[in-house]
Amino acid sequence: MGKRISSNMSQKHILIFQSGEPLPCDSSKKRKMRAWNLVDELLAKDCKITLIGSRFDHTSKVHRKEIFYDDYHKNLKIHLINSPGYSKNISFKRFLDHIILSWNLYFFLKKIKTRPDSVFIGFPPIETSFVLFRWAKKMKSQIFLDIKDLWPEIFTYTQNKPKNTILKICFYPYFILYKHMVKNTDHLVSISQEFIEYLSQNTNRKSNKNIVTYLTSHKTDLSLKKNIINDDFLTIGFAGNFMDAFDFQPIRTALNNINDKVKVKFILAGDGGLRDDVEEIFTGHSNVYFLGWLDGESLDNFFESIDLFVIPLKQRNDFSLSFPNKAMDALSRSKPILCSCSGSLTNFLEKNDCGFYFDPKSSNELTNILNDLHADNGRIEIMKRNIENVYEKNFNHKDNYHNLAERIIESI
Repeated sequence: MGKRISSNMSQKHILIFQSGEPLPCDSSKKRKMRAWNLVDELLAKDCKITLIGSRFDHTSKVHRKEIFYDDYHKNLKIHLINSPGYSKNISFKRFLDHIILSWNLYFFLKKIKTRPDSVFIGFPPIETSFVLFRWAKKMKSQIFLDIKDLWPEIFTYTQNKPKNTILKICFYPYFILYKHMVKNTDHLVSISQEFIEYLSQNTNRKSNKNIVTYLTSHKTDLSLKKNIINDDFLTIGFAGNFMDAFDFQPIRTALNNINDKVKVKFILAGDGGLRDDVEEIFTGHSNVYFLGWLDGESLDNFFESIDLFVIPLKQRNDFSLSFPNKAMDALSRSKPILCSCSGSLTNFLEKNDCGFYFDPKSSNELTNILNDLHADNGRIEIMKRNIENVYEKNFNHKDNYHNLAERIIESI
């Protein structure tokens, strides 16, 4: 298999695959997520990194210009695999994109003759994960499978039982691949303890080599940021892609039902395929504002302008198990959260008095929360202080990725 690529015999070589996140070859204004954060931490520990991603940018829906980058750091090589791309996240074109991406990844890996010490696989997609999983097994590398979504289970979510049965049959091969990888990976990584426990039980995984690594963000000091809105309104914010995972109807209901004396603004920062639908939901609401996609300082200014951050997730098994990056974005800026999906996140929020769960089926629960908060200005300040106290203890960004990097290095 040849010698490892290293001028230093003690230098560890880690291969990382991630297809749907910003990468170090992207704009510095992009939000760093799992792969980028892990790359930075491993580079700081003098590891040699091969980062493989997709040339198609899942977030912006455009293709990156180059297929190879080496100017971020001397110990980092970035290789981008070609695929046709897609415009909608739920579409046949996305399925086709993943098939072609995995096929091209297979042939790219055949060219690699040196064995990485560890392989870190971002899951999903299932197809690329399985191609890399088999290759890593053949190379006898330590495998870290990082699962952040319940694929293929989420594709079978429907209230229609006959349709659910048909979908489970259609995706049966994917369930086999998913269970095989989770059960046999050397190390299982996921975004909450509840997610780890579900994956282990669902696949009959016996190994206890499991790692919880939250989707943390660097703590942001907003005290020096300039408010973009400065008034006596209770301001609620949302930032992210507009997609089927969210239900904004309960928010519209709350805005319709709220006390006339309560001044409320709802600011949405983001874009995505369902933006037109969300804008239509709030037609006629003069206190609802759409800012478009924000990054960097503009995003910080947005967070500084709001009092509460809302995550209107639908009640689904995968969402109830997760601690989404949107929550980390808000908590890292000491913003209390309103969430409509009960589970891991809302349990934490209510236990530590950092936010609220509201029942999306209730016509008045969110309304009552907003009325109460408007009547008690000090309540939000108390929650902000609670967040500051628990964030560093539970979600320290440096510790989070330091621990993951250490586990990778120690496994070699």
